[in-house]
Amino acid sequence: MAPVMETRPTRIALWVCVVVLVYLRRLGVECCSISPPTVVCSGGGRGCDIFNNQGLWEDRTPCRAAASVFPTTEAELVAAVAQAVKKKKKVNVVSGLAHSHTRLVCVGEGGFIISTRDYASTPLVNPTAKTITVEAGVIIRDLLNVAAKAGLAFPTSTSWDGVSAAGSVSTGAHGSGLVGKGSAINEYVVAMRLVIPAPASEGYAKVIELTEKDEDLKAARFALGTLGAISKITFALQPMFKRSVSLSLEDDAGLEDRLERFLRGYAFSNVYWYVGHGKAFMGKIDRAPVNRPGNGVNNAYQPTTVFNVEKSASNYEAIQATEDSKKLCNTTGTSMNNRVSRGGGFLNDGTRFTGYPVVGFNHLMVASGSCEDYHQKHDNQSSCTASQIIDKNQSICAWDRRARGRLTFDLEIRVPLSRAREAILDLKKIRALNPESLCALEGSGIVMRTIKKSEGAYLGPAEDVVTFEIVYHRSRLAYVPTWDMDVYQEIEQMLIEKHGGSLHWGKSGGHLFQGLAQKSTVNLQQFLTVKKRFDPDGLFSNEWTDGLLGIGGHKVEVLKNGCALEKLCKCREDIHCAPQAGYLCRPGRVWKNARVCRKGN
Repeated sequence: MAPVMETRPTRIALWVCVVVLVYLRRLGVECCSISPPTVVCSGGGRGCDIFNNQGLWEDRTPCRAAASVFPTTEAELVAAVAQAVKKKKKVNVVSGLAHSHTRLVCVGEGGFIISTRDYASTPLVNPTAKTITVEAGVIIRDLLNVAAKAGLAFPTSTSWDGVSAAGSVSTGAHGSGLVGKGSAINEYVVAMRLVIPAPASEGYAKVIELTEKDEDLKAARFALGTLGAISKITFALQPMFKRSVSLSLEDDAGLEDRLERFLRGYAFSNVYWYVGHGKAFMGKIDRAPVNRPGNGVNNAYQPTTVFNVEKSASNYEAIQATEDSKKLCNTTGTSMNNRVSRGGGFLNDGTRFTGYPVVGFNHLMVASGSCEDYHQKHDNQSSCTASQIIDKNQSICAWDRRARGRLTFDLEIRVPLSRAREAILDLKKIRALNPESLCALEGSGIVMRTIKKSEGAYLGPAEDVVTFEIVYHRSRLAYVPTWDMDVYQEIEQMLIEKHGGSLHWGKSGGHLFQGLAQKSTVNLQQFLTVKKRFDPDGLFSNEWTDGLLGIGGHKVEVLKNGCALEKLCKCREDIHCAPQAGYLCRPGRVWKNARVCRKGN
């Protein structure tokens, strides 16, 4: 059977959908909208644009492909790869809902993009072996639920459950925890079926099956999509357990001395550091037996409306324009306090928060995808199919790219846990110079989660790490400075250059990725050896992944006017910043080796 090619809805069908939505609104029926597609083509699956959730890739350039394929079976996936290999075209795979910021899947205008949106049959559980086998496009929520029906648990997840199995494995996605295999999803892979290029005599593509007996699985478990197309993954499961969650807002005095002990003291603990306010949201998250009373759920990522998303973005943009530190700190302070009183998204009985601890089954507590779940299960599905936003009261996920929401830089910097104390002390030194400048990092706080030293992936971390996830405003206009960006640039450079940090491969980072694969992974050279054997012509790679992995002299950093504003470079001269707006290249205030874009003197 030939691969299924995407077809664009006709204009008539679209207008019918719009008329239905307007009619439903007049009847008082809520309009809602499932997230827009990742791959959008001009017709017949050709001339395609590839989008992430923000609708903006890290370097702001379009991500395009000549053609798209939407396989539904392994045979169709093999045929899609073979077609690209035969024509010697770049090829890669993208999930149905892509949330990466980096250009991992960008194949170029002559390449092929394969979407796993429709390759997501019901997972298969082997209760005797305690494993679950999933197709590449299966989302983590379905994996969790099917395992739970068999009385088994998948012990880790990203906080949002809409990521695909293959996407999460490929980028090293994770939760938090140092117990057992740790929090990285890829560490639980026990087998994989992978489609790789092959010579003409073998049909240009072939399926290989890797198990724990194969050393090559250590390359495939975490490969950034550069080895081939993942077809199926088998994960190890555990007997069902419950999670117990207690959250508390504490002063951050002495955080540097208590952080490691706290993170190692609970199975899944995390910290959200409101560094501008000097507070830390401490998550005491542990295992509990299944007979512990409690039917708690994680209800984060609630649906919102287009109006609310755009109003929030407008408010942040106004604060940026006026440089109103006090207003920003008041806003984030209110959000911080509400988070405590509202249970941090957890509900004791599925409908309300009544107090800590919140206890519930692992699959209902480990992750949430509330807004996506809501739109997929909406009673009036006919009101949830518009490809365009037509109503400001329309219910969407907060990150829906069709609304004019906030754009952000989102960096997850992974600092060796053994060096976290000194990193926190340095951050406090930066805070002492201007505490209000750090309120911009308090949308959720600096997110601190743990990832265990990898035992099963060559590209995994070489030691136990704690994340410092930093999210802050990014202008909708290219080469426009972000207020107080010098502070954030200094923090980023300091955590990586001084404290040995690395980055999440799928989130922001820009020039900071340069050379990190050589410094922070378990065995980059062994990975590259397997990569050369599986994909000798580099068809599953692009210039960005080659720069990331140090292949062929390619580099991630780009030097040009204004490059530091877009995180394309570490500034060397004023023209790399925005001298016309008063932003000049200057040393850091605490980490003197930093080079940052600072306004004035």
